[in-house]
Amino acid sequence: MKRILAFLLLLSIGVLLGASETGETHATPHHFNWAAFFGKVINALILFGGIYVIMRKPFEAQLAKQSVDVRRDIEDREADIQTHQASMDELQVRLRNLEAELQAMRETAAVSGREQMDQLENLGREETRRIVARTEAEITLRMEAAMKQLKARIADAMIARFAGEFQEQADEDIHNRLIDRGIDQAETIDDRK
Repeated sequence: MKRILAFLLLLSIGVLLGASETGETHATPHHFNWAAFFGKVINALILFGGIYVIMRKPFEAQLAKQSVDVRRDIEDREADIQTHQASMDELQVRLRNLEAELQAMRETAAVSGREQMDQLENLGREETRRIVARTEAEITLRMEAAMKQLKARIADAMIARFAGEFQEQADEDIHNRLIDRGIDQAETIDDRK
């Protein structure tokens, strides 16, 4: 600021000195008016110097704020770049290890599939055994029922046959003895009561 004021002071002195020396008027058409020129220069310097003095602090504050914002933005971007770089490095490592992971997953799936297949086969065998056992038990029950029916039919047929033969061969005397014996047994039963 002091340099500007010193420059303005020297310039104004130079203009005043130049104006006093050129006080004579020349009637030449090519004459340049240095005093008017330096007056305009001084006015411009005063105007722009005043604007500079007035606007310097707000302008510096704005530039400082923008500088801080730019620095903060750069730091944030650098942090983002580092974060993204770490993610990229991690992804590259995973990509390199992906084939190994896939192979391990395939092997695990194959082992798991074999285990599940073995379990299913064991369950199938066990279920087959149960079905066979139930079927055998049902067949046995049906055979026993059929045998009972067959025995009952044979017994009924035998009784009918013997009853028929007995009636043919039995005479009245045997018949009467059987009736008497049945009556005696009935009386014995009644006496016991």
